[in-house]
Amino acid sequence: MLQIQSGELLRDCGNSLKKKGYTIKVLNLDEKSHSNHYNPIVYVKKQETFYDILEYEDNHQIQEDDVMTLINTLIANTKVEGIDSTTGDPFWIKAEMIYLQALFYYVIRHYDKQHQNFTTILKLIRLSSPNNNGVSELDSLFLEWEAIEPDAIGVKQYKHFKVAAGTPKMMSTIIMTATARLAVFNIKEIHELTDDDDMELERIGMPLDDEDPILKEINVSSDKKVGNGKIAIFVITKPSDRNFFIFSKYILFASVCND
Repeated sequence: MLQIQSGELLRDCGNSLKKKGYTIKVLNLDEKSHSNHYNPIVYVKKQETFYDILEYEDNHQIQEDDVMTLINTLIANTKVEGIDSTTGDPFWIKAEMIYLQALFYYVIRHYDKQHQNFTTILKLIRLSSPNNNGVSELDSLFLEWEAIEPDAIGVKQYKHFKVAAGTPKMMSTIIMTATARLAVFNIKEIHELTDDDDMELERIGMPLDDEDPILKEINVSSDKKVGNGKIAIFVITKPSDRNFFIFSKYILFASVCND
């Protein structure tokens, strides 16, 4: 159960659902200190079929298009003044998307779960400034990755970004645009809310009974125990605040990723 509203429904129904055995989760974007934590990156699925598996040597097999879906959701629901209001040339947004995809793939591939979040993405962005030789610390990280896994999708996307950037001025514009788009995650309350996750969105659509054979089968084959489907998620937003309404879109993204 997923409800996006201003808080009244939670007050009216929360206790009743809890008495019926439902776990209540609240993404409170009005009073963020009273919210559960939500990190959409943790809902990028691992591959489950042989033909789709990325051939990594360890357990980093992911659904590549989940990353693209997350970036598309982010881009579609945010606005960067001076870029989104241009004459309709899609170049800048597409170049920014490729750049962000490369960063997200890098974080998922090279960082443990604790650090797979927007805080780490922003740290990588800050490594994008080139030295006197025109090489940035971020360039060096991707070169090291390429030496180990030249066919990794993150490596390919970073190369595409470098080609698309063309000149230092164009590259700077793309990076500044990405920085502006993610600026909300520099707010202390937001990065604390999104650095980890306890929303348990993987429970959406699961059988309601812990003893259900399907749920037992899922948990036998999963490295993380999934609870039953008796979970109610409330998203409390300020309708007039577009900066934070984006998180409700992320919730929908994660729900789709776990279908």
